[in-house]
Amino acid sequence: MQTTSTWAAMGCLLMAMASGTASAESTAFRLVNNTQFVVSQVYLWPAGSSERGPERLGLGVLGSGDSMDFPDEESGMCRYNVLVVPEDSSQRKQWSNLNLCQLSSFTLHFNYMQRALWSSTDQNSCDRYASGY
Repeated sequence: MQTTSTWAAMGCLLMAMASGTASAESTAFRLVNNTQFVVSQVYLWPAGSSERGPERLGLGVLGSGDSMDFPDEESGMCRYNVLVVPEDSSQRKQWSNLNLCQLSSFTLHFNYMQRALWSSTDQNSCDRYASGY
């Protein structure tokens, strides 16, 4: 009899096989603002770089409940740093060495009890099944 985790692992394996190598190099992702505040600035730059790079929202903002698609980066790298600055810049948060080739969405959350910005990604959905095989 197959267990639920075995079925989930098989599903993850099939998804990985179906996605092929082309998507493994894609750094395109969707940023989702699942907070109650407006994000006024987003920066994205290669991990290890000393320069932050340009602000990515331009003249716009990312409102509560909104999302924005970021295209593939042209550097050929997968690892990036992401800095998100809400209108209340004291809540800014940086994520370092994020592997954009392994995710398609990056969702912002805010813990109002701790007053802390945090994120979730689709990156970890198959990670727990990857080791030990």
